[in-house]
Amino acid sequence: MSSDTKKDVTVNINENENKVENEETGISGYNDTWAIGLFFFIVITTLILSVDGFMKVWVHGRPDNVQSILKDINTKYSSVNITYDDINNNNNSTTMLDSYEIYEKIDKRSDDDDDIISFTGLIFAIFIYQLSIFIPLCISIFYYFLILKVWVVYAIMFGGFNFICFIIFRKWKSRVDFATVVLNAAAVVMKNYVATIFVGYFTSFFGAIWSFCIAFAIYGLVLDFTLDQIEGITGIFDSKYISAILIVYVSFSYLYIKSVIENLVHVTVAAVYALFIFSSVKKKDGTIKILVRDPTYDSLKRSLSTSFGTICYGSLIILMVEWTKRIIDIINKILTLSCCICCYCCFEYVISALDGLLEYFNQYAFVHVAIYGSSFKKASKESFLLMHKHGVDAVLNDVLVSRVMIVGKLTVIAISSFVTYQIITVAAKIENTTDILMHVVVAFSVSETVFSAVSSVLKSAVSTLFVGICNDIKSLKMTQPEFCDEIAKKNPKLIFGANESVSDYVDVGIAKVHNILDDLV
Repeated sequence: MSSDTKKDVTVNINENENKVENEETGISGYNDTWAIGLFFFIVITTLILSVDGFMKVWVHGRPDNVQSILKDINTKYSSVNITYDDINNNNNSTTMLDSYEIYEKIDKRSDDDDDIISFTGLIFAIFIYQLSIFIPLCISIFYYFLILKVWVVYAIMFGGFNFICFIIFRKWKSRVDFATVVLNAAAVVMKNYVATIFVGYFTSFFGAIWSFCIAFAIYGLVLDFTLDQIEGITGIFDSKYISAILIVYVSFSYLYIKSVIENLVHVTVAAVYALFIFSSVKKKDGTIKILVRDPTYDSLKRSLSTSFGTICYGSLIILMVEWTKRIIDIINKILTLSCCICCYCCFEYVISALDGLLEYFNQYAFVHVAIYGSSFKKASKESFLLMHKHGVDAVLNDVLVSRVMIVGKLTVIAISSFVTYQIITVAAKIENTTDILMHVVVAFSVSETVFSAVSSVLKSAVSTLFVGICNDIKSLKMTQPEFCDEIAKKNPKLIFGANESVSDYVDVGIAKVHNILDDLV
């Protein structure tokens, strides 16, 4: 057999292996393409409304300088404006009778002013209601803390809570070491491929542009709604009702596109770290080399092509669940005002449970989309199996990493604000409090934006590494043996659980239940 024939046979075998691999992993080109059409429909319609709002801003001016609306309002309440002018011009010359006649003119309001009076009465009623709650609460706090001295009980509870935290820290020390190893690996890859950080800035940049578009769209719709209110148009199919429906639609569009952009960045960064797991080598100088020419560009291209439909579909489901959670929250507030404490506790538990499940479930589902290119349905199933087998490890790992992120964020913001304050007061010698505060606020905003971009990359990286460790530790052993050995030292139970066979499933399950009980105790 010639060398060319051998090459052809090898190519055919590799193609067949890739086909079988694609069938197993669920990769079938473009997934959930209907969601792409829905995404572009929402974007195009929202941009049309934004252009319409921009043209209205161009014609009428700023929102606080709309001459047509002010003209109508001044015409409607011209008698009131004239009487105020009379008061200012006749400050010293008017008699008691003239003043009485002027105030009598002011009191002649139209029927529409009753809405203002009723609104003021509503605000006053709400204030009285809040005051009726606040005063008994203050009396109760004064009674318990100063008369019964319950602060001793709170001190004992606080000490017991700190003691429990100390025990948990001792029990979770190995998990802290594991989180440290994963964070170090994520930071090393991010340091070698800085383009992942610029992908994080992608969210802030396009989010700001989209916010401007939404602002113009809402301004145009609110202007139409206000003009219809002034003209007194009524009816179900009148434009003011259409404007109200479109305002709700634009709000939905804003949240949906924002979710798509965030998940797009998450999938792109996860794909880069998937290449680190499956096709990378570590050089002698300690740097990481991914065996792809431009991994960040390739990952972004894949996210915008084959995985984009899945991202749009998943973002739509996330938004639906978020709105369901907000509806439950509104019902919860209504029940709270009705003094239904039992229902309040039940709904509060449901809301917190939904929030936690949504956060972890979608986070790992999109990681499966980035690694295997599967549809959102298959990725959800894989994410459910991962949470079923390694749910405790995933939650604890995320809790530890998120706390590190919070501490780092606060540290960066505090240092940047302090340095800015010192430069402004010492070097620039600015003494105006407003100018100093303005510079400190700008430093706060910039540092918060920069660290948010970095933390979003690290969060996606940690999730991807955790999924890779749990699902395919063998590939990680081949590409990064040192990293795999460190994980085996810090958390050997996770390595064993990732490679368990069917015959050992029962024994591993018993061992995991025992470990969970140990952690709880």
